[in-house]
Amino acid sequence: MNILIWNECYVAGGADWSLIDLVLHWPNSEDTFVLYINNSHEGLELLKEKMPSNVEVREFQSIMEFTETVTLNRFFKHRLIKKLVLALSIPINYFVYKREISGNNFDALLMNNGGYPGGLTNFMVAFAAQSLGIKKRMMIVRNYPPYHSSKNIIMRLSDWVSNKSLNKMVAVSNSLSDSIKSKTSIDTDLIDVIHNGVSVKNKISDDNDGIQVSFEKGLSVGIIGTLQERKGHQFLFKSWVQVIKEFEKARLYIVASKSSGDKNKLILLAKELGIAHSIVWIDFTRNVGDIYKQLDVVVMPSLEYESFGRIIVESMAFSVPIIATKVGGMPELINHGKDGFLVEKNDDDALASQIIDLLKNPEMRKSVGAEGFNTYSTKFTADIMSNNYCRLLHELK
Repeated sequence: MNILIWNECYVAGGADWSLIDLVLHWPNSEDTFVLYINNSHEGLELLKEKMPSNVEVREFQSIMEFTETVTLNRFFKHRLIKKLVLALSIPINYFVYKREISGNNFDALLMNNGGYPGGLTNFMVAFAAQSLGIKKRMMIVRNYPPYHSSKNIIMRLSDWVSNKSLNKMVAVSNSLSDSIKSKTSIDTDLIDVIHNGVSVKNKISDDNDGIQVSFEKGLSVGIIGTLQERKGHQFLFKSWVQVIKEFEKARLYIVASKSSGDKNKLILLAKELGIAHSIVWIDFTRNVGDIYKQLDVVVMPSLEYESFGRIIVESMAFSVPIIATKVGGMPELINHGKDGFLVEKNDDDALASQIIDLLKNPEMRKSVGAEGFNTYSTKFTADIMSNNYCRLLHELK
């Protein structure tokens, strides 16, 4: 089977790694892939580097990129003219994409989307693929619809195109599936759930990015991910005040890209709370596996828009006990008290108490970490995920 993968993203992150893991662990060696990536995507070079030899990588210009290029001219700066350019660019680019993918004899289309509705090009390509006779057309959705489709014309159009042109829409959690069903008019028979899987191998690199960090043995707590407000760093900081009263030498390791949020705001908050001395900032590294190996506890204190919780599964893969909030799809991943812990979001006392309990009890950390690894091995490996996608794609008529 010759599979077209269409990937419109702008910020590098978990969606890229999930796609890398999916392709690298694809079980059918006879299948081939052509991967299209929009040319302003931050993760373009990463995807090119990580894709195996049976994947041809090509670039395309998204509708938004096309519109931004046109409106650089001063004549097109007016708001109404910008909207007109965007409206006209949709049919123009539809034919551009259709011409691009025609003649390749694709058997299937797999779109790697972000939140729903996500990238506009996905829907143009889905229609183009249908008109070209590509019979298997699937879209992966990785985060929640921002509002109800009855209140937004773009959402309503996306729903209509999805119902007309897709064979299957895959959500990465039951929570996300429920949200799509309640907030959109997409045919519920189209929607399936496949949890993300993680490859440990892809978390370890020979390149250490020049990062040299000393970890406090038995007292190292980490938070890994973007610095966006929804990830809950401020909530964790308030809890951390209590932690360092109990463990003066405890250290909080924040692993994130410098450009992924307002780092300066968090630095100021740490100073105000009197915890700056106990925080270690680490710029995100491809060798994040080595960081997991040094951590005693990982915290994922997200506040919203956390449809899955990739860091939970990564922590389990490295046998590190995880504490997460009861937000989105994260409760689906954790059996509380056995392979991890769940707390209510913004409950400073509960989060602090759970961190302290784990730091006090090395045996608990060891047993919870071992159970977490067992959960990862039986539910969330990249092989399991890829097998599920391969099976579903091959089953489509």
